[in-house]
Amino acid sequence: MKKWILAGFPLLALASIVLLGGGVREQKVAVIDMEELVNAYASEKGAFDDLNNEKRARSIALAQKSDAIETLEQELSILKPNSNEFYELGKKVQQEKAAFTFERRSMERDHDREMGSLVAEIYEIANKCVAAHAAENGIDMVFLKTAADLPREAGKEFISRAIVMRGLVFASDALDVTEAIKNRMLK
Repeated sequence: MKKWILAGFPLLALASIVLLGGGVREQKVAVIDMEELVNAYASEKGAFDDLNNEKRARSIALAQKSDAIETLEQELSILKPNSNEFYELGKKVQQEKAAFTFERRSMERDHDREMGSLVAEIYEIANKCVAAHAAENGIDMVFLKTAADLPREAGKEFISRAIVMRGLVFASDALDVTEAIKNRMLK
């Protein structure tokens, strides 16, 4: 699949000239800063606030569990080694540490997955706004101006389009339609 995408670069270059009834029409090209669009939309709409607040609350709860484990370890250090109490408390400490590690990893994994989903939703909104803006303004191609990170949950089709679009090396600021797209997204 990647070979086909890479082989498509010359076709993309040729696509900049379209034959219309024997005539040649110049293509109108624009660029957008996707990272700026995602950040502006998230900031304006508070898209990440609930998610970050939830992570903060879970982090506080994990810090309390960590303190409790540390207290158990201190209690363990004053017990006589090889005693039943030492063995039972040691077992409890290990179980608590395993549960703590599992919860911390689950929190990070959940946060990353939910963040990826939110970013993917914002990308979809941006893509719809880009398409509408391009159609209204006679723009034939829109390239990414920056190499914003792809969302983890992005589909194969979206990733393929993003890889092709990253072939752009330079674009004049006059081609940048980021502000117009941002305004459309925030309506």
